[in-house]
Amino acid sequence: MNIHKFIILTGISLLLSACNTSKVLKADEKLLHANKIQIEGKQTIENKLTLNQQLVTLIKQKPNRNFFLVFPREYLYYKYVIKKKKSNWITNSLAKQSEKPSVLDTTLCRATQSNIFNYLYNQGFFNAKSYYTIDTNKFKVNVIYKVDPGQRYYINDVKFVAEDKSIQELLLKNSDASFLTPGEPLDNSLFQNEKARISDLLFNNGFAEFNPVYIQTLDADTVHLKANIVLKIINPEGKSNHPRYSVNYISINPAFTPSDSIPPLNILYDSLIFQINPDHRFIRPKAVAAKILFRPGQLSNKSLVDETYNQLSKLGTYRFVNIEAKIDSVDRTKINYNIQLTPNKIWVFDYGSDLNYTSIKTASKTLFGISGFAFLKNRNLFKGAESFTTRFEVGTELNVFKLNDFNSLNIHYSNELSFPSFYDLTGSLHLASWLARPFIHFKSKPDSRTNIVAGLDYENLVQLYQYLSFNTNVSYDWQIKRRKRISLNTIGFSLYLPKTTPYFNEILDSNKFLKNSFIGRRLFTSFLLDNFTFYYQGKIKNKFQNSFIASTNISGFEINLANQLYNTLNSRKDTFSFGEYEFSKFYKTEFDYRAYYSLTSKSKLAARFSIGLVTPFGNSSAVPYIKQFYVGGPQSLRAWNIRELGPGNLNLSDSLENRQTYYAAGDFKLESSVEYRFDVIWRLKAALFLDVGNIWLLPKTSAQKGDGFLSTNFLDQIAVGTGFGLRFDLSYFLFRVDIGFKLRNPYLNSENRHWIFSSTYPVSLDNLFENYAIHIALDYPF
Repeated sequence: MNIHKFIILTGISLLLSACNTSKVLKADEKLLHANKIQIEGKQTIENKLTLNQQLVTLIKQKPNRNFFLVFPREYLYYKYVIKKKKSNWITNSLAKQSEKPSVLDTTLCRATQSNIFNYLYNQGFFNAKSYYTIDTNKFKVNVIYKVDPGQRYYINDVKFVAEDKSIQELLLKNSDASFLTPGEPLDNSLFQNEKARISDLLFNNGFAEFNPVYIQTLDADTVHLKANIVLKIINPEGKSNHPRYSVNYISINPAFTPSDSIPPLNILYDSLIFQINPDHRFIRPKAVAAKILFRPGQLSNKSLVDETYNQLSKLGTYRFVNIEAKIDSVDRTKINYNIQLTPNKIWVFDYGSDLNYTSIKTASKTLFGISGFAFLKNRNLFKGAESFTTRFEVGTELNVFKLNDFNSLNIHYSNELSFPSFYDLTGSLHLASWLARPFIHFKSKPDSRTNIVAGLDYENLVQLYQYLSFNTNVSYDWQIKRRKRISLNTIGFSLYLPKTTPYFNEILDSNKFLKNSFIGRRLFTSFLLDNFTFYYQGKIKNKFQNSFIASTNISGFEINLANQLYNTLNSRKDTFSFGEYEFSKFYKTEFDYRAYYSLTSKSKLAARFSIGLVTPFGNSSAVPYIKQFYVGGPQSLRAWNIRELGPGNLNLSDSLENRQTYYAAGDFKLESSVEYRFDVIWRLKAALFLDVGNIWLLPKTSAQKGDGFLSTNFLDQIAVGTGFGLRFDLSYFLFRVDIGFKLRNPYLNSENRHWIFSSTYPVSLDNLFENYAIHIALDYPF
C-alpha cells in the first residue's frame, strides 16, 4: 500500500467513525448542525449583509467545528476525552483540539432571540420582531432565526440641557462635534459615543471628577419615525454645580528610586518643581520639561496629562512613569501633580539571528543562509535623553553539502545619534508645510525625534559582484494620529562602489540595460527630501483589518536643478560630477496594501497587493541596480528564488549554464498574494497561498520594445505560483517553512504555453518538484 492510499483510507475511516458520535446521544438530544439568520419584512434595509453579520455574532450556541476542515471535533472529544485513550503527546494534542458536542439547548435559542430583539431596538428599530424555528432530521438540527426589523427611527432635532451653566456653555460651544446629528439613526451606539465625547470634553476643561452617570438617558419624542431628543446633564445630588479644578503645582522626581534616602534639592524650572538628587543628576530638567504639556494655573486637562505620560514614556530613558494627582488639602479647587520617573538602564546590549533557505536547481546547490546582529545603545548620552546606537550585522549563505562553498556575504555597520525633539535642520518641513498648506495642516513642530545616521553596507555575491556603500542621513519618525505614522529622511548621502567578476562581466556584456544600471561609481544625494514613507494601520471592524504603506524616494533633485540652472545661465551642456563619481538622479515610489479577514477564531484570510515604479531623470540614463525592484524569495513570489523572476518575459534561468545565483532587477513591480491561514495543532499553524506578479524594465524611448520591457501586454507576462507552508509559533517569534510551486511562467515554454502543466506535462509529484522552491524564514511574509 503506497502512502497516498494510506492517507485516503485513514481519512475515510475517521469520517466513518465520526458517525458514531450520534450513538452516544440521549433519545431527546440532537446535535446543532447550523444556525441561519433570515431577515424578513417589506422594508428596505440598508447594509443588509452587514446587519446579517452583526446578528450572527449574537447567537449564543455555535455548532461544532471540524478539525482540518473535515474531522468532527466532537468525535475527538468522545474518543480522547471521554474514553481517555492511552496518554501520549499525540492523543493529548488531539484532545486539546476536541470540542464538547454542541447539543441543542432551546434556552440558548431563546436568549439569542432576546439578544437580537434588544440589538435591533438599540439600533432604532423600535418595532422589531424576532423568533426562531428548528429544522430537525434524525440526529442533527438547524436553527433558523427569523427577523423582521420593521422601520427605523431617525433623529430630527437635538437639544443639550445642563443644570450647570459652565457645562451648558461648553456643550453649546462644541455641539458641532456631536455624534447626535439630525438625519442619523436613533442608535444607542451613537448615544454611548456621545456620552464618551461629552465626558472627555469635561475632563479636558477642568471637570476632573465628572462621572458619565450624570448624563441621563435620552428623552426622545417620536413622531412619524422621527425623534426630537433632549440630552440632559444633572448636577451632583445636593450641589448647584460640578466642581471645576485648576493645576496648583507640578513636582517631578526625574531619578526616582524607592530606596533613595537622600533629601532632594528642589529646583524651579519653567514653573515646574524638580526634585534633584545632588549625587545623582540623571537628566537635565530641560529635556523633561519639554515633554510635560500642562502647567500650573491651567484648568485640569486629562488629555494633556495622558499625552505627557506617553511623551515621557517615549523618551526611552525611563522604565516606569507614574503621574499622581491629588486635590490640594487647603484649596479644594486645585490639583497637585507628582510625577515619579524611574530610570532605565543607560547601557543596553542585545543580539539576535535570522535564517533562510534557498535551492538553486540550475547550479545544483542548496543554500542555507544565516545572519546575526548585535547592537550597543546608550539611552542618555548627553544627559538630555539623547540616545546613541552602534549596530553590526553579518550574514552569509553556505552550500549545505559543501560548507566551505560560500555563495554570499553581507555586512552592515551603522551608528545612530537620536535627539528627543524635532529639529528642522534643512527647512524641509517648513517648505513642505508651505507648499501643502491648501491641503494639509502641519503642526508647527511635529512630535518626533531627530535621528542622524551614518553607516556602511558591503555585499559580496561570490560569483557575480561585490559593492561597498557608505550612507548617511537625517531622519524623523512621528505619529501624526493613533493609526497614522510618517517616516521622513531629509539630508541623505550615499556613496556606491561596485566591483564585478569576469564571470558577471560576460552577463553584463550581453545585457546593456543591466550594465548601465550596475557599472560606475555613484553618489546618491538629497538635501531637502530623501525618503518619505506614510504608514496606516486600520481598525479591526467586522473581523476585517487593513493597512498600507506608501513611500517615495528621490535622489539628485537638487543637483539636477543646480546643473540645469548653471547650464542655462552659461549656455553650456555640462554634467555635474564629483571627480569620478556620477550623481544618480532617480525617482522611486512604492505602495503596499494588506488586508486580513478572520474567518473563525483559528483561521483567517490574508492578502497583499504591492506596486512600485522607479525611473531616472535629468541626464541619468539608468536607475542604479541596488535601487531597482526584484521579486521572488520568502517574502514575495515563493515559487521562485530571490531575483530569479523577470524582467518581463525573459528567462534568465537558461541564459547561462551552471549559474550560481540570480540577478534579475526591474523598474516596475507588480505583485499580489493571498493566504488562507489556519491553526493545526498546539503551536503548529499552516497556510495555503497563491502568489502572482513580475518586474519589468521601463522603455526609455519608443524604440525600446520586446523582451523585458513593459508593454501593453504586460499582464500576459504575469507569473503565478501556489503552495503551502507550516508555521511554528514559538511566542517570541514564528518559524516558517514555505514550499512554492510554479504554475505559470512569464515566458513561453517549448509548447508555446505560459502555463506549466498540461495534458502532455500533467500535475504529478515528480513534475511539481521540478518546479518548486523551499523557503525557511522567521515571521509571516506579510
